[in-house]
Amino acid sequence: MAHLGPTPALALLLLAGSARADEVRLVDGGRIEGAVTEVGDEVRVETAIGVVSVARVDVASIERGDTGAVGEYRARAGTLARDDVQGWLRLAAWARAAGLSHQAVEAFEHVLAVDPINAEAHRGLGHVEHDGRWITEAEAHALAGEVFYGGRWVKAEEADAVWDEVR
Repeated sequence: MAHLGPTPALALLLLAGSARADEVRLVDGGRIEGAVTEVGDEVRVETAIGVVSVARVDVASIERGDTGAVGEYRARAGTLARDDVQGWLRLAAWARAAGLSHQAVEAFEHVLAVDPINAEAHRGLGHVEHDGRWITEAEAHALAGEVFYGGRWVKAEEADAVWDEVR
């Protein structure tokens, strides 16, 4: 099975973030910055938008930095007690402000694992309260009889009418 590494365009996108992060240079000339972990035959790079796995054979070199914002997130998370809800909420807010959306979601989800009804964490994940329970925004729209059509939420009847005109 062939392993497809990130395309050069994706690699450039993943460079967004800290200039002091670890840098993985790919055989094809691409670069990925983030916090590097080497696992078996692959190199994993945690970036602001998620984790990218690259086959070791596709890696030309790894230059270690201080891991930048992702490393700072990991360091801060490492100091928090599992049940320190306020600390994890502060970390989520910091991660979001630092452009680390993947890590912000991770911190909010950690809060919900400890405190499943925490309103701030639910709102941080884009959830809305409906009939005393938290649901996703998409679920709320579906309950209101709406569908996502043409880049926006519309009543299902409106989308059906457009489809009827097209046919």
